Amino acid sequence: MFCLKIKKYFVGFIASTMLVSTCYCIKPVEAIDFSKDESKYMSLCASGKLTNSNKKTCEEFNSYLKAKNKKLKKDLENQKSAAASTTQTLDSVQKKLNSLNSDISSKEAEIQYVETSIQNTQADIDKDNQEIKDRMYIMQSYMNENTFINYIFGADNFTDMLSRIDSFNTLTSSDQDLIAQMLEKKKEIENQKVTLENAKIVLEEQKKEQAAIQVQYETLLEELLENNNLDGLIVIIN
Repeated sequence: MFCLKIKKYFVGFIASTMLVSTCYCIKPVEAIDFSKDESKYMSLCASGKLTNSNKKTCEEFNSYLKAKNKKLKKDLENQKSAAASTTQTLDSVQKKLNSLNSDISSKEAEIQYVETSIQNTQADIDKDNQEIKDRMYIMQSYMNENTFINYIFGADNFTDMLSRIDSFNTLTSSDQDLIAQMLEKKKEIENQKVTLENAKIVLEEQKKEQAAIQVQYETLLEELLENNNLDGLIVIIN
C-alpha cells in the first residue's frame, strides 16, 4: 500500500507540472532611468551569468527597450511629416544627418545586444530542460517498487528514513520550480523577439531616412556651390 501511495503521488506530480502557471509575483523595484546609459545595461545584461538582483534589473531594461522601439516607430512617421513641411538649410540637414548616424550606430548595438540576450536565455532553457530530463530519469528509477523500498528502508534509523523521504519530496518540489522558471524564460524570449523585430524595423526606417537626408544634403551643397555662396560653406565647415 505504501508504494502504491508513493506511485500515485508521483503520477499526480507529473500531471501537475504540466499545469504550472507562468505567472510570478515579482517584487516591485525602484524605477531606473535606462535612457541615461543604455550601453551600460546592454553590457551588464548580455552576460550569461547574472545575480538575482541583476536579473530583475535586466527584465526591466528589456521592457524599457520594447516600449522605446514601439514609440520610435510612431515618432519616425511624425518626423517624416514634419520634415516634408519644413524649409531645410544645409546646416540643419547636416546636424540631422550626424544625429541620425549616431542613432543608427546605437540601434545596431541594441540589436546585437537583444540577439545575444535571446541566445543566452535559450541556452539557459536548454540547460534547464536537460536538468528536468535527468531528474525525471531519477524519479522514474525510483518508481520501481523494490528500488524505492530499498532506498527508504535502507536507512540506518527512523530519523534517516524521514530525512530520505523529505529529500525526495524536496526534489519533486524543485522540479516544479525549475519547470516554472523555464516557462518564464520562454515567455521572456518571445518578448525579446518582439523587441528585436521592432528594433530592426526602426533601423531600416532610419537607414532610409539617412539615405534621403544624404541626398538632400548633397543637393543643398550643390546649390550653394552653384550660387557661389562661400559664406554659407564657411559656416558649415566651421
